[in-house]
Amino acid sequence: MALINHRQCTQRRSIRRRVFFPAEIISPSQGRTKGYLVDLSPFGARFEGDACINPNEGVILDFTLESTFFAPSQIQALARVVHARQHPFEQKFNLGLALTRIDPADALLLERALHGFPPIPPSPSTNTLSLEWVEVITRWEEDLGDRINIFEQSEWVLMAEENPPSPFPLTRRKGSLA
Repeated sequence: MALINHRQCTQRRSIRRRVFFPAEIISPSQGRTKGYLVDLSPFGARFEGDACINPNEGVILDFTLESTFFAPSQIQALARVVHARQHPFEQKFNLGLALTRIDPADALLLERALHGFPPIPPSPSTNTLSLEWVEVITRWEEDLGDRINIFEQSEWVLMAEENPPSPFPLTRRKGSLA
C-alpha cells in the first residue's frame, strides 16, 4: 500500500467542510478514544471527544466517510495533533488534526466526497479589531459675566479596540493545556 506524505504548512491548502461523522482516534498515550469529526478537509480534521491528547502526538484516525454521491467507505489515516482545546462549557476537547499519511485512493475519495458538504467560514485572525458605536456627551460652560450658558452636545463615535477580550474567558489557548 503506497502512502501519500503531506508536507507541513502553516496556511490552509483546502477548504474545511462541516461534517458530523462518528470517528475513533488511537493514540499511544490515551488508547482508543471515540468522538466525532466536526470538520474535515483532505489535509486535516477537527475531532471532538472526551480525551485530551497532547499536541504533536501522532495518532491513527479511523472513520467512515458517508456521502450522498459515494457508498460509505472506511478511512484510516495517520495524523498529528496540532492543537487541543477544551470546550468552555463541557468536558469535551476539540483536537485539531493534520493528516500526515493517507492512502492515495482514500485521499482522492475524500477530496471528491467533501464537495457535497458546506464549507466552514475561515476563523478570524488573532489580530482582530472590535468596532463599537459609543455615545459621547460633551458638556461645557460659557461665563458671560452676567450669566452662565451651559451647553451639552451628544454625538456618536466609532471606537476601535485591538484584540478584544474573549467572550469565553475559560477557553484554553494554544499551548495551555495544563
